[in-house]
Parts: sequence; C-alpha cells; structure tokens
Amino acid sequence: GCMPPACMAKLAPYVGGKERLETLVNVAFVGVLAIAYMSISTGLLTFNKYLMHDGRFPFAIFLGLVHMSTSFVFNAVLYRLCPSLFPSLSDPTGVDAVEIDRTLVTRTFMPIAVCFAAQLVLNNAAFMHSSLPFLQMMKESNVVLVYFMSLAFATETLSWTRVSVLVFIIAATGLTIHGEANLSIVGLSLQGFSIVCESLKLTLQGYTLSAHGKRVDALTYVMILAPLVFCVLGALMAVLAVFWPSRPTALLLPPWESIKEYSPVLFANTCLACAMNVSHALFIKNSSPITFILTGIILKDVLIVAVGALVMGNPLTCMQVVGFAMQLAGVFLWSMLKLFPEASEASLNMLRPAPAGGWEALSCSEQEAGLTLPFPKSVSHISSNSTMTPFDEDETPNSIASCSPPMGFLPSTPSFSPL
Repeated sequence: GCMPPACMAKLAPYVGGKERLETLVNVAFVGVLAIAYMSISTGLLTFNKYLMHDGRFPFAIFLGLVHMSTSFVFNAVLYRLCPSLFPSLSDPTGVDAVEIDRTLVTRTFMPIAVCFAAQLVLNNAAFMHSSLPFLQMMKESNVVLVYFMSLAFATETLSWTRVSVLVFIIAATGLTIHGEANLSIVGLSLQGFSIVCESLKLTLQGYTLSAHGKRVDALTYVMILAPLVFCVLGALMAVLAVFWPSRPTALLLPPWESIKEYSPVLFANTCLACAMNVSHALFIKNSSPITFILTGIILKDVLIVAVGALVMGNPLTCMQVVGFAMQLAGVFLWSMLKLFPEASEASLNMLRPAPAGGWEALSCSEQEAGLTLPFPKSVSHISSNSTMTPFDEDETPNSIASCSPPMGFLPSTPSFSPL
C-alpha cells in the first residue's frame, strides 16, 4: 500500500476500519498523482512555449534533441535502479517481456519515430506563432484524424454514431479557430501538420503493433523510442545544414553562447520532461479509465487553456470559449463510446427519432483492432501534450476495466516534451 502497516493500524479505528482506511488512502494517492500529472503536463507545455520565442531559445530541432537524449538517459538510469518499472524488459515470468530485435526496431519503431520527430519540430515551431490556448484547442481534433486514418488502415470499422460525434468535434474546432483574435496562418499550418503527424504516428502505432502482437509498457516505450527520434532529428539537422543553409531560426543549431546562457533553463526543462514520464506512468497505473478521462484529459486541457489565458495573457473570445466547451463535451462522449460502446451507442440512439419501422437495432459487434490496453485510443489525444505517445485502441471490455499499467506501444502518454 501507500502507507506503512504500523500507521494503518493506528489510524484504522478512527475511520471505521482497515478496509475503509485503505480506500481513503488509495483515493488520496490517486488524487495526488492526478494533481501532479496535470501540473507537470501544464508546466511543461507552458515552459516550452516560453522557450520558443525569438528573444529566448527558438531552436525547435535542438530542443527536441535535448529532450530525447535526456529522456533516454533518465529512463536508462531508472531501469538500472528500479527494473520493475519496465516489465517489458524485466518481467521474470516472461509474460510481459518483449524481445527487442532489429526487425522490431526498424519496421515498427522507426516509422513511429519519424512521425514523432516531425510532430515535435512542427509543434515546437508553432509555439513561435500562436498562443498556447489556441494550439491546445486545435489538438482536441486529433481524434478525428486518428479515426479516419484507422479506417484507411482497416484497424477500425465504420460507425455512423462515432462519425456524428467526430463531426460535432470538427464543428467545435472550427469555432475555436474562427474565434481566434490573433490568428496566425503560419501557426495554424504548423500545428495542423503537427496534428497530422501525430495522428499518423498513433495510427501506425496501432497498426504495426497489432500486426506484430507486441505490447510494451510506457517507460520501456520511451527508452526505446527516444534514441530513434534523436537519430532522426540529428539526420534532419545535417540534411538541412547542407541543402537549406538559409533556413528559419527554429531549424538552426543554436550558437554555443545561447546554449551556455540557457543551460540552467534547459536543465530545468528536461527535468520537468523526465518528471512527466514518471508521473504519467504512475497515474495511469493507479487510476481507473474514468478517472483518467476526467482528470488526465478534460481537467488537464482546461488547466492548460486557463493558464495560457490567465497567466500568459492570451485572451479568449466568447466564440472560442463556447467552441472549447463543445470540444470537451465531444471528446468526453467519444471516450465513453470507446469505453462502453454498447451502453453509449444505445443512449445516443434513444435521442434520435424512431424510423418508420421502429427503433433501429444497434450493432455492437464491432471488433476493435489494435493493442490490448486499459484505455482507448480516443484518450490518446492527450498524449499530445507530452512527447510520449498516447494510448492505443483497447480490444476487450476486460482490458478497459483493468487498472494495470498501460501496455502497448505507447507510453501511456506523453513525455519528452509536450506536444
């Protein structure tokens, strides 16, 4: 448990018994983890936004290189100190262990790493042109692209109920964009391409991993993916230096003077990114799916937008507030459809007018393709707030009810740097 047995024995009589005390302690522990995860995630995004400024450290590729290298080193050290946090590498029973070979790395992880690298650079560059609330509200729409890409890869089946929810999210996102007071076409375009890369990354993640039958825990995922993304970013930096010498500042290698000046700030930023890895993994491991959706997704997104508006001075228009509220409602409904497909779709059908022939029978036999995870991919848009990849499709009702650590080629969310 979360409390020493001696303390449990002393406090139990005051709260009605040991079982009730254990429940209260677990609830308090999950609450602390939720607050820590939301705070660190919001802080990391805000920190990245602060750095990516023309007058500070506007080097998008280099910032990604720093995050990848430190995340790998941190996770390698953590693996040496506490290998039980990496069941895919250290499970003595062999049940959760995964053999890391060249085929797995080159055919499964490398395409994901390429998409991830592009997502990182584009997202960091977008910070230089658009506000944090606006970029976060745009990210709410990534569930739409993931779903339609999954249809193209045949890892999803078409459901008009889900499509109707996605259309609602698209309309809400349109309101947030149309209501932006200081709309930057460059920032909009960069974030749009970043969302496309992230959605492709998630789709490839579900498609390639389900095809290989692989399951990887969150921290192992980060430790494997980080050096690959680092190599992709390094190769991109070299290619750009040769073929595009007059490229924008975001794609340049910073001068030594800037690195030296901002080294303390970069160190703090990378420490926050590493803390994101641990807090996210612990929160996913100890919370239920509903708890994660309400706090790790809905409340976290609200907090990020609120910090951007109130702390960073990026005002929101009434149209954006309405659109954002609609987005959150749509994302929550989408998550419920993934967690409880039968009950959710039945409830939605009750809101529709009955056809001439009576109530339309619901088809609840859709086969969810992808990895067996405790949470649905619909909540993975979260993940975009950190450099870890979001969740993948869950496959069975039992996996949804499970509170075990997330398994799948995803780090149950973000976190080299918030994206």
